[in-house]
Amino acid sequence: MKKSLLILMFFFITIIGHSQVFTDNFIEYVIQNNTSADLVLISDYDIAGGPVVNIPSTVTNGGVTYIVTGILTGAFAQKQLTSVTIPNSITEIGASAFGWNQLTTVVIPNSVTTLYAGAFTNNQLTNVTISENLTTIGNNSFENNQLTSVTIPPSVNIILEDAFKSNQLTSLTIPDTVTSVGTSAFESNQLTSLTISNSLTTIGNSVFKNNPLTSVVIPNSVTSIGDNAFRDNLLTSVTFPNGL
Repeated sequence: MKKSLLILMFFFITIIGHSQVFTDNFIEYVIQNNTSADLVLISDYDIAGGPVVNIPSTVTNGGVTYIVTGILTGAFAQKQLTSVTIPNSITEIGASAFGWNQLTTVVIPNSVTTLYAGAFTNNQLTNVTISENLTTIGNNSFENNQLTSVTIPPSVNIILEDAFKSNQLTSLTIPDTVTSVGTSAFESNQLTSLTISNSLTTIGNSVFKNNPLTSVVIPNSVTSIGDNAFRDNLLTSVTFPNGL
């Protein structure tokens, strides 16, 4: 994962190093060169703009109107944000893009297809709406928040490690489209109700560790259960799949 993140950061730095940068309403934009349309990515935000951010879908500079299509690594990280509106022109949200703020709610529009590691880590989220076109929920995407419930859309097929670790989730349904759940993805929540995808084949290490689950039904699709997957729960009833 670290290698992939370094490659991603290098890619973003390369974009910035070879592109025109401009600022409008406290948001810094990078013009995407060699495209068939006028597109920009958000690279930074000046905290002087305040804790409430409404990201525009278009921005004009030098007489050219650009479509805002992505948010780069760390663009809004540690900016003391309490509210953000993401337009439906955004397709990618970079690593730690909104990390370490005070966001309590966020709507990720259906235009977003890629959510990188730690995108909303370490906030105060109690409510999140996830894009219905997202296929992968990145590492640590919502770690260390206050989510009590979440709806994982049927577009998702992979949930990576620590994605929802250290929240307050009390119930969870993993849809049948999900085939893989990473290490500690739902560790340290308040789960008392759990429905597991009928397409899931492997439950990784510590996925549901440190929850108050009292019972669980593991579907027949599961062929492998990792170490400590249900450690530190209150289980009195476990239904195992055939063959385990």
